[in-house]
Amino acid sequence: MVENNSLICDKVFFDQALEIRFWLVAVFGSAVAVLSLVSNISFVASFFHRTRSSWLYLVILGFCDLIYDLGFLINKPVTISYNRWQDLLLKNVVLSYIIADWTLLQTIYVTSVLLILCTVFEQFCIAKSCRLAHYIKNNRKSIVFICFGVAMASHGSMLWEFQVVRNSKCIGAFNEYNVLGTAFMMTYGHIFEYLRPFMQFGPPFLALVILIGLFLTKHGAKVYGPVRQSDVDAEVKHKVGLKLSKRKTFISDQFKNPCSRRRGQSCFAYLSSIPYRLACIRSFCRWFRKVHSFLYRSKRSHERDSTSCFGLSTLDLLPVRAKTSTQY
Repeated sequence: MVENNSLICDKVFFDQALEIRFWLVAVFGSAVAVLSLVSNISFVASFFHRTRSSWLYLVILGFCDLIYDLGFLINKPVTISYNRWQDLLLKNVVLSYIIADWTLLQTIYVTSVLLILCTVFEQFCIAKSCRLAHYIKNNRKSIVFICFGVAMASHGSMLWEFQVVRNSKCIGAFNEYNVLGTAFMMTYGHIFEYLRPFMQFGPPFLALVILIGLFLTKHGAKVYGPVRQSDVDAEVKHKVGLKLSKRKTFISDQFKNPCSRRRGQSCFAYLSSIPYRLACIRSFCRWFRKVHSFLYRSKRSHERDSTSCFGLSTLDLLPVRAKTSTQY
């Protein structure tokens, strides 16, 4: 053991806890992270072409989740592994990027929360037909950059709050390098201690609860209210009956006169009806049979004229063709 007692006996304090954490985090957590990584890659690849719509928030959210999975795989399982096996080389490799990884994971987490909030708020504005909805639709990319900027403002300073310090008394030992706080953290750490949890769980989740509550109270009470459920069911049955009766009347009218258009009916509804399509197909088949028979008879008459009038001049063929055309 080193003179400054920096090495603690693992068998007394850490064996049991590290064994449980290894199987829960390093094994099971890594498997879940890999599945999430594959699903996020497929999601981003499938919906990347829809970034000009409200899918932009979800695509960026999937991309943030993808980065979070990668950051988890190179952070938590590796940290527990080198503590379990007391691997000095693996620990030195992890400490070379651990501070940047912490900053990235926290920034991505806050960005994801804000993107979810923006998605719900946009759908709320569209449902309420607010004037703000048009502005939000035209500035989605700017909103995404603002969310990332807010996340960087709240957690970007973590790069200057921690540093890797070398203990000269433990050269070659497991605790030669450790992560400690800087002077910046000692001075302003108490501010970020309250600011960051507030940014993560305060306004975003409070706003989500308010928006979801407004959705349920304004729209859900009219449909899912237990007092008015019977009235809603009766109204739905009445509307379904009216639609079925109108459809039967429309089908009968279309089969009687398939090329007629009812007054007051829009062009889109008229063209999108199934009976009208069937009637048009039937009319097209009739027209095609007539054209085909006419062309066939014209071809047969032309062949008959060419064989019967072989050797005659052009002037002699004129009355013959006129005569044959009058016959057919």
